[in-house]
Amino acid sequence: MLNRKSGNRQLEHYYDMVKFISISPMKITLQLPNKSHQKDYEAMIKEFFEHGEQIIPQAMIMKSEETFDDFLIRCENYRQGINMNPEHVPATLFFMIDETGKVVGAVAIRHELNERLKLNGGHIGYGVRPSERKKGYASITLKLALEKCKELGIENALIVCKKDNIGSKKVIQKNGGARDSDYEFEGSTKERYRIKL
Repeated sequence: MLNRKSGNRQLEHYYDMVKFISISPMKITLQLPNKSHQKDYEAMIKEFFEHGEQIIPQAMIMKSEETFDDFLIRCENYRQGINMNPEHVPATLFFMIDETGKVVGAVAIRHELNERLKLNGGHIGYGVRPSERKKGYASITLKLALEKCKELGIENALIVCKKDNIGSKKVIQKNGGARDSDYEFEGSTKERYRIKL
């Protein structure tokens, strides 16, 4: 059996590499939703329901009367800022895709903010499906989403999370989030963070 405390530099390097491999998350890419994602999307939504969790971001919730094709059209309309609910803002929904092509979560990037989003929601909302958590996906996704924000001309991204959501706070802070202010919204305290791009 290999001994971590052997003093052998080569062995020490081996253990460091094993540790790196074991904690390094798989590569994540952001993709616009398309027809090939339908089965994974449906399985992901089912997971959220089975765990009794709110689906976040809400942009990935299909309306009861929608087909998946309708959902894709609505996503594209919102990306282009056309045929939208007048109370909403233009936004782009991306699916988080792992190296195997599996949909492991989603992120919504709002191109601009209305008064409501300035208090709750911010520029970015993301969620990882329950079976794929604690793999580092959220942190990677936020980093990629911030790059998308920069492409949209957003200079000071606002990220909001619940005060008791320790995991989200760590992800935001890891990506450079600076505490802005707290706000009481619909019975819970929201922490607002800013990330300069």
